[in-house]
Amino acid sequence: MSLKKTRLKAGAMSYAIILSIVVGALCMSLIWITTSYRNTRFSLKNKEKLVVNLLTGVKATRTLKSFTEEKLFLINNDSVHIRKENWGLFNYFVVKARKKGRTLKRSFLSGHEIRNAMPALYLSNNDKALKLTGSTKLTGSVFVPNGRVERGYIQGKNYEREKLVYGIVNESEKSLPPVSEDIITKSIDQLVSFQNEVFLDQLPFDSIFEFDQPTNRYTQNIPITIDHSLNGNLVVESKDSIFVSREAKLENVILKAPIIRFEQGFKGNVQVFAEQKIILEKDVQLEYPSSICLIDTDKNFHRSGKAIVEMEEGSSVLGGVLVLSKSPDFRNLVKLKIENESTVVGLVYNQGETMLKGKVIGSLFTKNLFLKMKSSSYENHLLDAEIDGISLPDYFLLPSWMENDESIEKRIKWL
Repeated sequence: MSLKKTRLKAGAMSYAIILSIVVGALCMSLIWITTSYRNTRFSLKNKEKLVVNLLTGVKATRTLKSFTEEKLFLINNDSVHIRKENWGLFNYFVVKARKKGRTLKRSFLSGHEIRNAMPALYLSNNDKALKLTGSTKLTGSVFVPNGRVERGYIQGKNYEREKLVYGIVNESEKSLPPVSEDIITKSIDQLVSFQNEVFLDQLPFDSIFEFDQPTNRYTQNIPITIDHSLNGNLVVESKDSIFVSREAKLENVILKAPIIRFEQGFKGNVQVFAEQKIILEKDVQLEYPSSICLIDTDKNFHRSGKAIVEMEEGSSVLGGVLVLSKSPDFRNLVKLKIENESTVVGLVYNQGETMLKGKVIGSLFTKNLFLKMKSSSYENHLLDAEIDGISLPDYFLLPSWMENDESIEKRIKWL
Protein backbone atom coordinates (compact mmCIF):
# COMPACT_ATOMS: atom_id res chain seq x y z
CA MET A 1 0.00 0.00 0.00
CA SER A 2 2.79 2.42 0.80
CA LEU A 3 4.41 1.63 -2.59
CA LYS A 4 1.17 2.52 -4.41
CA LYS A 5 0.88 5.84 -2.57
CA THR A 6 4.46 6.61 -3.40
CA ARG A 7 3.75 5.94 -7.09
CA LEU A 8 0.66 8.20 -6.98
CA LYS A 9 2.63 11.03 -5.37
CA ALA A 10 5.41 10.65 -7.97
CA GLY A 11 2.84 10.69 -10.82
CA ALA A 12 1.11 13.77 -9.40
CA MET A 13 4.44 15.54 -9.10
CA SER A 14 5.28 14.67 -12.74
CA TYR A 15 1.93 16.06 -13.90
CA ALA A 16 2.53 19.17 -11.83
CA ILE A 17 5.99 19.66 -13.33
CA ILE A 18 4.66 19.14 -16.90
CA LEU A 19 1.75 21.50 -16.23
CA SER A 20 4.16 24.10 -14.84
CA ILE A 21 6.33 23.78 -17.94
CA VAL A 22 3.31 24.16 -20.24
CA VAL A 23 1.98 27.15 -18.30
CA GLY A 24 5.46 28.70 -18.25
CA ALA A 25 5.81 28.18 -21.99
CA LEU A 26 2.42 29.78 -22.59
CA CYS A 27 3.37 32.72 -20.41
CA MET A 28 6.69 33.12 -22.22
CA SER A 29 4.84 32.93 -25.55
CA LEU A 30 2.43 35.63 -24.42
CA ILE A 31 5.32 37.81 -23.28
CA TRP A 32 7.14 37.24 -26.60
CA ILE A 33 4.00 37.96 -28.62
CA THR A 34 3.34 41.12 -26.60
CA THR A 35 6.93 42.29 -26.98
CA SER A 36 6.96 41.48 -30.69
CA TYR A 37 3.65 43.30 -31.16
CA ARG A 38 5.00 46.36 -29.37
CA ASN A 39 8.23 46.27 -31.40
CA THR A 40 6.32 45.79 -34.64
CA ARG A 41 3.91 48.57 -33.75
CA PHE A 42 6.82 50.83 -32.83
CA SER A 43 8.61 49.92 -36.07
CA LEU A 44 5.47 50.59 -38.14
CA LYS A 45 4.99 53.92 -36.41
CA ASN A 46 8.58 54.86 -37.18
CA LYS A 47 8.16 53.76 -40.78
CA GLU A 48 4.90 55.68 -41.02
CA LYS A 49 6.66 58.78 -39.69
CA LEU A 50 9.50 58.22 -42.17
CA VAL A 51 6.99 58.10 -45.04
CA VAL A 52 5.25 61.25 -43.79
CA ASN A 53 8.60 63.02 -43.39
CA LEU A 54 9.68 61.89 -46.85
CA LEU A 55 6.51 63.19 -48.51
CA THR A 56 6.81 66.44 -46.57
CA GLY A 57 10.39 66.68 -47.84
CA VAL A 58 9.18 66.18 -51.41
CA LYS A 59 6.80 69.12 -50.94
CA ALA A 60 9.63 71.17 -49.43
CA THR A 61 11.64 70.80 -52.67
CA ARG A 62 9.46 73.53 -54.16
CA THR A 63 11.17 76.05 -51.87
CA LEU A 64 14.61 75.28 -53.34
CA LYS A 65 15.35 77.97 -55.91
CA SER A 66 19.06 77.30 -56.36
CA PHE A 67 21.07 74.11 -56.69
CA THR A 68 22.60 72.70 -53.57
CA GLU A 69 24.60 69.61 -52.75
CA GLU A 70 22.44 68.88 -49.75
CA LYS A 71 20.08 70.86 -47.56
CA LEU A 72 18.86 69.79 -44.13
CA PHE A 73 15.26 70.19 -42.98
CA LEU A 74 13.96 69.29 -39.54
CA ILE A 75 10.50 67.77 -39.81
CA ASN A 76 8.77 66.37 -36.69
CA ASN A 77 12.16 66.70 -34.94
CA ASP A 78 13.64 64.27 -37.48
CA SER A 79 16.14 65.03 -40.26
CA VAL A 80 15.26 65.22 -43.96
CA HIS A 81 18.05 65.86 -46.48
CA ILE A 82 17.28 67.27 -49.95
CA ARG A 83 19.65 67.47 -52.91
CA LYS A 84 18.87 69.17 -56.23
CA GLU A 85 20.89 68.52 -59.39
CA ASN A 86 20.69 69.19 -63.12
CA TRP A 87 19.85 66.22 -65.27
CA GLY A 88 20.38 67.40 -68.81
CA LEU A 89 17.73 70.03 -69.49
CA PHE A 90 15.58 68.92 -66.57
CA ASN A 91 16.37 68.68 -62.83
CA TYR A 92 16.16 65.88 -60.32
CA PHE A 93 15.84 65.73 -56.54
CA VAL A 94 17.00 63.17 -54.01
CA VAL A 95 15.07 63.22 -50.72
CA LYS A 96 16.29 61.21 -47.69
CA ALA A 97 14.34 60.95 -44.42
CA ARG A 98 16.25 59.66 -41.36
CA LYS A 99 14.84 58.53 -38.01
CA LYS A 100 16.57 56.48 -35.29
CA GLY A 101 19.06 54.81 -37.60
CA ARG A 102 16.57 54.11 -40.39
CA THR A 103 16.60 55.87 -43.78
CA LEU A 104 13.93 56.15 -46.45
CA LYS A 105 14.84 57.77 -49.80
CA ARG A 106 13.22 58.65 -53.12
CA SER A 107 14.40 60.40 -56.28
CA PHE A 108 12.28 62.19 -58.84
CA LEU A 109 12.65 64.15 -62.07
CA SER A 110 11.17 67.66 -62.14
CA GLY A 111 9.91 70.13 -64.73
CA HIS A 112 8.07 73.43 -64.84
CA GLU A 113 4.37 74.06 -65.18
CA ILE A 114 3.05 75.57 -68.39
CA ARG A 115 2.75 79.33 -68.34
CA ASN A 116 -0.45 80.82 -69.76
CA ALA A 117 1.57 83.51 -71.54
CA MET A 118 3.52 81.07 -73.70
CA PRO A 119 2.76 81.75 -77.39
CA ALA A 120 2.01 79.04 -79.91
CA LEU A 121 4.46 80.64 -82.34
CA TYR A 122 7.13 83.32 -81.97
CA LEU A 123 8.77 84.20 -85.32
CA SER A 124 11.47 86.89 -85.26
CA ASN A 125 10.64 90.08 -87.13
CA ASN A 126 12.39 90.09 -90.52
CA ASP A 127 9.82 92.42 -92.14
CA LYS A 128 8.31 89.57 -94.16
CA ALA A 129 4.76 88.44 -93.48
CA LEU A 130 4.05 84.87 -92.44
CA LYS A 131 2.22 83.05 -95.26
CA LEU A 132 0.01 80.02 -94.74
CA THR A 133 -0.79 77.42 -97.38
CA GLY A 134 -2.79 74.21 -97.63
CA SER A 135 -4.28 72.79 -94.42
CA THR A 136 -1.95 74.72 -92.07
CA LYS A 137 -3.58 75.57 -88.75
CA LEU A 138 -2.34 77.97 -86.05
CA THR A 139 -4.15 77.82 -82.69
CA GLY A 140 -3.28 80.18 -79.83
CA SER A 141 -1.46 83.50 -79.67
CA VAL A 142 1.21 84.13 -82.32
CA PHE A 143 3.98 86.71 -82.65
CA VAL A 144 4.94 87.34 -86.29
CA PRO A 145 6.81 90.00 -88.32
CA ASN A 146 4.85 93.26 -88.33
CA GLY A 147 1.85 91.36 -86.99
CA ARG A 148 1.00 90.14 -90.51
CA VAL A 149 -0.33 86.71 -91.48
CA GLU A 150 -1.36 86.20 -95.10
CA ARG A 151 -2.67 83.50 -97.42
CA GLY A 152 -0.06 81.84 -99.59
CA TYR A 153 0.02 79.78 -102.76
CA ILE A 154 2.53 76.97 -103.36
CA GLN A 155 2.50 74.37 -106.14
CA GLY A 156 -1.19 74.67 -106.84
CA LYS A 157 -2.26 74.82 -103.18
CA ASN A 158 -4.20 77.69 -101.62
CA TYR A 159 -4.91 78.21 -97.94
CA GLU A 160 -7.94 76.04 -97.13
CA ARG A 161 -9.24 77.33 -93.80
CA GLU A 162 -11.67 80.11 -92.99
CA LYS A 163 -9.45 81.89 -90.41
CA LEU A 164 -5.74 82.56 -90.69
CA VAL A 165 -5.10 82.27 -86.95
CA TYR A 166 -7.39 80.76 -84.31
CA GLY A 167 -6.13 83.16 -81.66
CA ILE A 168 -4.52 86.57 -81.22
CA VAL A 169 -1.91 87.94 -83.65
CA ASN A 170 0.88 90.11 -82.23
CA GLU A 171 3.93 91.85 -83.67
CA SER A 172 7.23 90.15 -82.87
CA GLU A 173 10.60 91.71 -82.05
CA LYS A 174 13.70 91.29 -84.19
CA SER A 175 15.23 89.04 -81.54
CA LEU A 176 13.71 86.01 -79.89
CA PRO A 177 12.86 86.16 -76.17
CA PRO A 178 16.13 85.21 -74.47
CA VAL A 179 17.07 81.81 -73.13
CA SER A 180 18.15 81.78 -69.48
CA GLU A 181 21.74 82.82 -68.90
CA ASP A 182 22.41 79.57 -67.06
CA ILE A 183 21.93 77.71 -70.37
CA ILE A 184 23.14 80.20 -72.97
CA THR A 185 26.52 80.69 -71.30
CA LYS A 186 27.28 76.99 -70.83
CA SER A 187 28.89 74.55 -73.20
CA ILE A 188 27.52 71.06 -73.73
CA ASP A 189 30.32 69.72 -71.53
CA GLN A 190 29.14 71.98 -68.70
CA LEU A 191 25.48 71.06 -69.19
CA VAL A 192 26.22 67.36 -68.75
CA SER A 193 28.99 67.58 -66.15
CA PHE A 194 28.21 66.27 -62.68
CA GLN A 195 29.93 66.09 -59.31
CA ASN A 196 31.34 62.81 -58.01
CA GLU A 197 31.26 61.01 -61.34
CA VAL A 198 32.26 57.36 -61.64
CA PHE A 199 34.03 56.54 -64.93
CA LEU A 200 33.26 53.13 -66.40
CA ASP A 201 35.79 51.00 -68.30
CA GLN A 202 33.16 49.43 -70.52
CA LEU A 203 29.60 50.09 -71.57
CA PRO A 204 27.35 48.20 -69.14
CA PHE A 205 24.68 45.78 -70.37
CA ASP A 206 21.12 45.66 -69.06
CA SER A 207 21.95 47.81 -66.04
CA ILE A 208 20.08 50.19 -63.72
CA PHE A 209 21.88 53.11 -62.05
CA GLU A 210 20.30 54.79 -59.01
CA PHE A 211 20.07 58.58 -58.77
CA ASP A 212 21.06 58.70 -55.10
CA GLN A 213 24.48 57.40 -56.15
CA PRO A 214 27.27 59.24 -58.08
CA THR A 215 26.65 59.68 -61.81
CA ASN A 216 28.17 56.98 -64.01
CA ARG A 217 29.92 58.02 -67.25
CA TYR A 218 31.16 55.91 -70.13
CA THR A 219 33.40 57.79 -72.62
CA GLN A 220 35.04 56.66 -75.88
CA ASN A 221 36.92 58.41 -78.70
CA ILE A 222 35.45 56.00 -81.26
CA PRO A 223 31.82 55.51 -82.43
CA ILE A 224 29.48 53.82 -79.96
CA THR A 225 26.53 51.57 -80.81
CA ILE A 226 23.83 50.99 -78.18
CA ASP A 227 21.61 47.97 -78.68
CA HIS A 228 20.71 46.84 -75.14
CA SER A 229 18.96 48.08 -71.98
CA LEU A 230 20.25 51.02 -69.91
CA ASN A 231 18.32 52.79 -67.18
CA GLY A 232 19.03 55.66 -64.81
CA ASN A 233 21.93 57.82 -63.73
CA LEU A 234 24.23 57.23 -66.70
CA VAL A 235 25.95 59.41 -69.33
CA VAL A 236 27.15 57.72 -72.54
CA GLU A 237 29.65 59.93 -74.40
CA SER A 238 31.50 59.55 -77.68
CA LYS A 239 33.98 61.99 -79.21
CA ASP A 240 32.87 60.71 -82.63
CA SER A 241 29.25 59.52 -82.83
CA ILE A 242 26.54 57.42 -81.19
CA PHE A 243 24.16 55.09 -83.02
CA VAL A 244 21.09 53.90 -81.09
CA SER A 245 19.61 50.67 -82.40
CA ARG A 246 15.89 50.03 -82.50
CA GLU A 247 16.60 47.10 -80.15
CA ALA A 248 17.92 49.41 -77.42
CA LYS A 249 15.82 50.14 -74.35
CA LEU A 250 16.82 53.47 -72.79
CA GLU A 251 15.24 55.11 -69.76
CA ASN A 252 16.38 58.45 -68.23
CA VAL A 253 19.94 58.23 -69.63
CA ILE A 254 21.92 61.06 -71.29
CA LEU A 255 23.68 60.70 -74.65
CA LYS A 256 26.44 63.08 -75.75
CA ALA A 257 28.36 63.11 -79.05
CA PRO A 258 28.97 65.39 -82.06
CA ILE A 259 26.59 63.22 -84.12
CA ILE A 260 23.76 61.07 -82.73
CA ARG A 261 21.41 58.92 -84.81
CA PHE A 262 18.39 56.87 -83.72
CA GLU A 263 17.47 53.90 -85.89
CA GLN A 264 14.00 53.64 -87.39
CA GLY A 265 11.46 52.32 -84.88
CA PHE A 266 13.36 53.10 -81.67
CA LYS A 267 11.27 53.96 -78.60
CA GLY A 268 12.67 55.28 -75.33
CA ASN A 269 13.08 58.09 -72.83
CA VAL A 270 16.40 59.90 -73.27
CA GLN A 271 18.13 63.29 -73.32
CA VAL A 272 20.34 63.99 -76.31
CA PHE A 273 23.23 66.49 -76.62
CA ALA A 274 25.18 67.11 -79.84
CA GLU A 275 27.18 69.77 -81.69
CA GLN A 276 26.67 68.78 -85.33
CA LYS A 277 23.75 66.46 -86.04
CA ILE A 278 20.86 64.73 -84.31
CA ILE A 279 18.83 62.49 -86.60
CA LEU A 280 15.62 60.68 -85.74
CA GLU A 281 14.85 58.16 -88.46
CA LYS A 282 11.28 57.24 -89.38
CA ASP A 283 8.92 56.41 -86.52
CA VAL A 284 11.45 57.07 -83.75
CA GLN A 285 9.63 58.00 -80.54
CA LEU A 286 11.41 59.88 -77.76
CA GLU A 287 8.90 59.46 -74.97
CA TYR A 288 8.00 61.94 -72.21
CA PRO A 289 10.04 63.47 -70.72
CA SER A 290 12.79 63.54 -73.37
CA SER A 291 14.81 66.44 -74.73
CA ILE A 292 17.03 67.24 -77.68
CA CYS A 293 19.77 69.85 -77.38
CA LEU A 294 22.03 70.85 -80.27
CA ILE A 295 24.59 73.60 -79.64
CA ASP A 296 26.63 74.60 -82.68
CA THR A 297 30.18 75.45 -81.62
CA ASP A 298 31.66 76.03 -85.10
CA LYS A 299 33.15 79.56 -85.03
CA ASN A 300 34.33 79.69 -88.64
CA PHE A 301 32.97 82.72 -90.48
CA HIS A 302 32.07 80.68 -93.58
CA ARG A 303 30.93 77.23 -92.51
CA SER A 304 31.10 74.22 -94.77
CA GLY A 305 29.00 71.87 -92.68
CA LYS A 306 25.46 72.10 -91.36
CA ALA A 307 24.42 71.89 -87.74
CA ILE A 308 20.99 70.28 -87.86
CA VAL A 309 18.30 68.41 -85.97
CA GLU A 310 16.29 66.28 -88.37
CA MET A 311 13.07 64.45 -87.53
CA GLU A 312 12.07 62.10 -90.32
CA GLU A 313 8.48 61.08 -91.09
CA GLY A 314 6.45 59.75 -88.19
CA SER A 315 9.02 60.58 -85.50
CA SER A 316 8.13 62.34 -82.26
CA VAL A 317 9.68 64.10 -79.26
CA LEU A 318 7.72 64.60 -76.03
CA GLY A 319 9.46 67.20 -73.89
CA GLY A 320 11.54 69.79 -75.70
CA VAL A 321 13.90 70.67 -78.54
CA LEU A 322 16.60 73.32 -78.04
CA VAL A 323 18.81 74.45 -80.97
CA LEU A 324 21.47 77.08 -80.26
CA SER A 325 24.63 78.48 -81.83
CA LYS A 326 27.66 79.92 -80.04
CA SER A 327 28.59 81.91 -83.16
CA PRO A 328 25.56 82.36 -85.48
CA ASP A 329 26.29 82.64 -89.23
CA PHE A 330 23.34 84.23 -91.04
CA ARG A 331 24.51 82.56 -94.29
CA ASN A 332 24.34 79.09 -92.73
CA LEU A 333 22.02 79.07 -89.74
CA VAL A 334 21.48 76.07 -87.51
CA LYS A 335 18.50 74.10 -88.74
CA LEU A 336 15.56 72.13 -87.42
CA LYS A 337 13.54 69.96 -89.80
CA ILE A 338 10.25 68.44 -88.68
CA GLU A 339 9.03 66.31 -91.58
CA ASN A 340 5.51 65.17 -92.50
CA GLU A 341 3.57 63.38 -89.74
CA SER A 342 6.29 64.16 -87.19
CA THR A 343 5.35 65.77 -83.89
CA VAL A 344 6.99 67.70 -81.08
CA VAL A 345 4.95 67.99 -77.91
CA GLY A 346 6.36 70.62 -75.56
CA LEU A 347 8.73 73.54 -76.06
CA VAL A 348 10.76 74.16 -79.24
CA TYR A 349 13.37 76.93 -79.29
CA ASN A 350 15.56 77.43 -82.37
CA GLN A 351 18.03 80.28 -82.83
CA GLY A 352 18.24 79.34 -86.51
CA GLU A 353 15.67 78.34 -89.11
CA THR A 354 12.90 75.79 -88.86
CA MET A 355 11.17 73.77 -91.55
CA LEU A 356 7.88 72.56 -90.14
CA LYS A 357 5.86 70.10 -92.21
CA GLY A 358 4.51 68.23 -89.20
CA LYS A 359 3.03 69.37 -85.91
CA VAL A 360 4.05 71.26 -82.76
CA ILE A 361 1.76 70.96 -79.75
CA GLY A 362 3.02 73.59 -77.33
CA SER A 363 5.28 76.48 -78.34
CA LEU A 364 7.65 77.13 -81.23
CA PHE A 365 10.23 79.93 -81.01
CA THR A 366 12.34 80.34 -84.16
CA LYS A 367 14.41 83.02 -85.89
CA ASN A 368 13.26 82.00 -89.38
CA LEU A 369 10.81 79.63 -91.04
CA PHE A 370 11.76 78.03 -94.35
CA LEU A 371 10.13 75.56 -96.70
CA LYS A 372 12.17 73.55 -99.18
CA MET A 373 10.32 71.96 -102.08
CA LYS A 374 11.65 70.07 -105.10
CA SER A 375 11.57 73.10 -107.37
CA SER A 376 12.31 75.99 -105.01
CA SER A 377 12.56 77.27 -101.44
CA TYR A 378 10.29 79.67 -99.57
CA GLU A 379 10.89 81.91 -96.55
CA ASN A 380 8.30 82.45 -93.80
CA HIS A 381 5.94 79.87 -95.30
CA LEU A 382 4.03 77.01 -93.70
CA LEU A 383 2.47 74.25 -95.81
CA ASP A 384 0.13 71.65 -94.28
CA ALA A 385 1.67 72.26 -90.86
CA GLU A 386 0.04 72.64 -87.45
CA ILE A 387 0.98 74.60 -84.33
CA ASP A 388 -1.35 74.16 -81.38
CA GLY A 389 -0.57 76.27 -78.33
CA ILE A 390 -3.58 75.37 -76.20
CA SER A 391 -3.86 71.56 -76.19
CA LEU A 392 -1.02 70.56 -73.88
CA PRO A 393 -2.46 68.57 -70.94
CA ASP A 394 -2.24 70.10 -67.46
CA TYR A 395 0.18 67.44 -66.24
CA PHE A 396 2.70 68.17 -69.02
CA LEU A 397 5.77 69.91 -67.56
CA LEU A 398 8.49 71.66 -69.56
CA PRO A 399 12.21 72.34 -69.22
CA SER A 400 12.98 75.77 -67.76
CA TRP A 401 14.79 77.45 -70.66
CA MET A 402 13.35 80.94 -70.86
CA GLU A 403 14.82 83.96 -69.09
CA ASN A 404 12.86 85.20 -66.04
CA ASP A 405 10.84 82.01 -65.93
CA GLU A 406 8.89 82.13 -62.66
CA SER A 407 6.80 79.01 -63.16
CA ILE A 408 6.53 76.47 -60.36
CA GLU A 409 8.79 73.43 -60.41
CA LYS A 410 6.92 70.15 -59.93
CA ARG A 411 7.53 66.42 -60.01
CA ILE A 412 7.34 64.75 -63.41
CA LYS A 413 7.98 61.16 -62.31
CA TRP A 414 9.70 59.02 -59.70
CA LEU A 415 13.11 57.72 -60.67
